[in-house]
Formats: sequence, C-alpha cells, structure tokens
Amino acid sequence: MIKIYVNYFSNNKIISNSVLEPIQVGKALSPVALDMIADDTGENISKKNPSYCEMTGVYWAWKNDRQSEYIGFMHYRRFLDFSSSAQKRDTTLGGTGIGRLDDDFLNNCGLTRQNMAQVLAQCEGVIPEPFNVKGIGYKTLEDQYRETKDHHIKDFMAAKSVIHDLYPDDVVFFEKMASGSLLYPCNIFVFKRDLFLEYCAWVFPILEEVEKRIDTSGYNQQEKRVIGYLSERLFTAFILKIRATHPHARFKERPMVFIQDTAAIPSGPKPPRTDLSVISIVASSDQAYLPHLATLIYSIFDSAQQTKFVDFIVLDGGISEIDKTILKKIPASYGGRGRITFVDMSKNFLDIKVHSYFTRSTFYRLVLPDILKDYQRVLFLDTDMVVISDLTELFATDTQGKAIAAVRDLAMASFVGEKTPSIIEANRVPAQQYISDYLGMGDAYKDYFQAGTILFNLDLMRERHYASKMMRDITQKKYWFLDQDVLNKNLKGDVHFLDHQWNFLFIHKNNMPYLGASDKALYEDSLKAPKILHFAGALKPWINDEHPLGFYYWVFARKTHRYETILKQYVNKKATLYGPGTKAPQSGFVWNLLRRVWRALPPDVKRIIHPIAIQIFKGKQ
Repeated sequence: MIKIYVNYFSNNKIISNSVLEPIQVGKALSPVALDMIADDTGENISKKNPSYCEMTGVYWAWKNDRQSEYIGFMHYRRFLDFSSSAQKRDTTLGGTGIGRLDDDFLNNCGLTRQNMAQVLAQCEGVIPEPFNVKGIGYKTLEDQYRETKDHHIKDFMAAKSVIHDLYPDDVVFFEKMASGSLLYPCNIFVFKRDLFLEYCAWVFPILEEVEKRIDTSGYNQQEKRVIGYLSERLFTAFILKIRATHPHARFKERPMVFIQDTAAIPSGPKPPRTDLSVISIVASSDQAYLPHLATLIYSIFDSAQQTKFVDFIVLDGGISEIDKTILKKIPASYGGRGRITFVDMSKNFLDIKVHSYFTRSTFYRLVLPDILKDYQRVLFLDTDMVVISDLTELFATDTQGKAIAAVRDLAMASFVGEKTPSIIEANRVPAQQYISDYLGMGDAYKDYFQAGTILFNLDLMRERHYASKMMRDITQKKYWFLDQDVLNKNLKGDVHFLDHQWNFLFIHKNNMPYLGASDKALYEDSLKAPKILHFAGALKPWINDEHPLGFYYWVFARKTHRYETILKQYVNKKATLYGPGTKAPQSGFVWNLLRRVWRALPPDVKRIIHPIAIQIFKGKQ
C-alpha cells in the first residue's frame, strides 16, 4: 500500500485520492480544524510545529502508520511529478510553477496509484531533483545557509556537532553535503517502508538534540523554523549516506511542481427559489470599483421587467462589510424582485501578476464554472457598464451549442487596422499578429471578442474543461489584455456572436478610419440604440466628460450611496492623462502623431514622462 501524506495547515484547496492522504500539521496549536487526519493524535510532536514545520507530520507517520509499504510526504502547494513525460525543468528552489490545482492535475503529474506503483517498483525511493545553489550565487550549501535571511550558521554547526556525537561515522556525509552545492529540498519524498523507518530513526534523534543545544529565545517567527530548515540539509546528508553505504539502493529523481494559487475555489450560492423567471447576472469587483458596481446594479434593476427576478452575484475581491450590507438592500426598492449575494474571492489569484490598470478581480470570471456548480448559465457583465434595456432577451439567447455568447471587439478591430503595437513580451508585434500568433488564433483574429458581456453556458464550460485550461495559460506567459486574451485563445470557434448593442464601446473618431466598412456599419447601428454601455478605456464618465453617452452613467450613479465619492473623483479629474482644467485635443496631424507615439510606449516609460506629456497636451489645445 502506498501512502503519501500531503501537509496542510490552513484552508486551501484539498487534493486527495487513494494514494494522497491530506494531513493537518501543527494541529495542536492551530485555531483551525480541517476535515482530515491531524498530527496531534496518537504519539506526536504536533506542538513543535512552529520549529519543526512539516517534520511534525513525518514524525506522526513514523509513530502511527503501521501498514503502508511506501510512505511519502508532499505539501499542499509542492508535489513531485511522477508523469512519464516529466523532464528536468526546476528553475527555482520551489519547483516549476503552475497556476492552480484542477481536475487534470493528478493525471498530468502521474499522481495515480497505478502510475506511482510502476515507478516505485523500480526503486527504493523517489526524491526531488536536486537544486543547485550555485544558480543563485552560492558556492556551497554551508555558504547558502550562512548568508540566507532568518538562518543562523551557529545552528548549522550545532547540527554537525550533534551528528559527531551521535553518529561519528556519518559526519563525513554532513561535511559532503555542506561543501557541496546540491540540495534535495522541501522534505518531499516517497520511501519504501524500511528506508522510511531508517531515515526517521536517524534524523529525529539529531533534531531533538539540536533543539536542546541551540537558543532560539530571541528568534523571530521565521527564524524559529530552524529545525525545519536544518531537516532539509539533513535529508540531503541522509541521501548521500544511503548511496554510499547501500550501493545498490536506487532512487528516482523527479521534478517538483509548485502550485501558485492554492486557495480553495469558493462555492457560490444556490439558485434562488421563486415563482418569477430568473435572470442570473455576475460581476467582479473590489473596493476601488464599488461605486461603479453599485451603479451597474441600479441600472439592471431599473431596466428589468417586473416579472423578472434579478439574481445578482458579486465575485468579491475585498468589498467592505458596510458596503455589502447596503447593496443587499437594493432589491427591496424594487418590490423584492431580486437578491444580491457575494462570493469571497479575496484569497484567490494573489500570486498572478497584473499590469496597467487591471486588477486581480478581472480573473475571477475564469473559474465561474467551478464557483457556480449548481448553475447552468449566467450572464457576466464588467463593472464599468450600465444597462439601459431589459436583459430578458439576452439571457434567453440560444448559444447554438457554443460555450459562450459574446460581442466581437470593435476596439481591437481598430487596433488591427491601425497596426497598434502589443506588449513587449510579444516583441510589440502589431495587434493582428499578436492575436494570430501569440494567442494562436490564426485566421480567426477577426473573431476576437470583447469580454465585458459574456453569456456563459456553464454546463458546456465544465464539460470542455475550459477553467483548468485557462488557469494554466494565465500563469505561463503575460497577456496584453489578460483574461480577455486567455478567453479568446481557449474559446476560439466556441463563441456565438451577439449584436453589438449588448456591449457598446464608444469608438473615438480618430480610430474610426481604421475600421472596415462593415464594422463601421455595425458600430453606427448599435450607436443608435445601445442596450448595454461599456465605459472601457480612457473615456469614463466618472473621470472626464468626453463620452457622448456618459450621461446615462450619471442617471444611475445618483441613486447609489457612493454618489458623492464618484462626484469628487470626477471633479478632481486626477486620473485623466490631460490633467485638471485641460481638454483632450480632438484631431490634427500632430495630435494623431503624438497619440500613436504615446500608445506605443511601454507602461513604465509612460509613468516616467507623464508630467511632460500633460504639458505637451495642454500646449496643443
């Protein structure tokens, strides 16, 4: 029987199967009780977890697992890759990064009973590929320990002294480890039972004696993890010892993978029970966008038929409790024909980088199929929108077997026509090449859609595993328009296209020449009777007065409890490029030239020359 214990200490996404067994380490001192076995049962040292770290779990298995033929340990965010296709690819001490744990993770990493049994049948143990500290500027492991923050070389030397006293013949292996540059990190391994027992019988007496000899009374919390730090070095010394004293012992070295987002995906609400026809709408927001979220909500309720129940779900990136309480009262003003619920996303996507004006809340829609498991379809709307038409028709749209329905992006079409440079990570190739090559959409670049309005068929999204695919993509490289690009990349050919009225973006007259004749006609038709206004880009009514339909925003903003907040921001006008008291030039050769130069600049350069740009634009008025 193979048993690999996966260490947890807080609420994270739990992964388990017939081989992987979650275990809560440090349970004796934890305020959290996780639904799994814990290291404070039976014979244990759970209370020593602040210093011993994951080794309290190893100790528990040593004293309490009496049956397993193979015993191993992995972490809630670090796993060994047992797949046959795994190649040496570690670039950091933590391992190769992947986005998040998903339904395909176990199979992709070969963490199944059958596959692991085949690998283990060929060896005495599986260990991580060693990490070479020369790659981070150190000559030896001793040098690395001496110079690393929160590590004290006196503790390292204390461990050597203890080995000298307890196992004199093994000092040579400690010295070989110390003078070498290869570390088997993170206390991750799988051993045959006899080897596991031998390791524990060797390492825990050392750690216990080191604990007696060192003084940690003045250490901070990180420094007090000293026994855990030393155990990694001792594990490396033990591997050297076994290879020297058991020449026929065979170890398989496998790459480690590091899970960047380990937060459990929150569960959303159950669909409402009501006699009315339900329209389920989702939006993402954090506290910064709360005033505009409130504006969007009022616009939806104002526009809804009285026979409809508005089921509005907020993917919450950190909205204050008082604001949530106030928003929840909005349906009462509309005869109770709706509800507003919140899904806490504040612990998700923290390790995924954003750029420009984007916030992490933009990623939340990628995991809607996992959050709203009891829903079949939802309508996602960006927060910088207002709705000026009933949404019944849109929500009832037949997606004709496609996973989503969305609107082609005319703004991106203008970028294609203008050959606007993309991001530096894509070598600033023009927009069309970026979509065709960088996103892999090929000739379908014209089908690039705008992600502000998306009608999701969640059953098909789940069936086709889009969430896991998109989460892998978002962590592998940088994207110009972040999740919108990832959505387009993955859903190519699986989109039913909507009328542009359902996601109307104002196109500035300077961009119009770059649209084709058919796109111009579509734009002009939607301008006559838009149904959802999307204030994407620089022309936001709460920042400047340049959007010709911005007055719609203020109709609904006045209803919100944050109206004064919005008005103050508008009056200050600090977010506009042109600055207080200035107005954007509208046309002219010089203006167009300056505009194209500005748009081609990297964001970091824009921030540096922003004051100069303001003066130039003022001078052009």
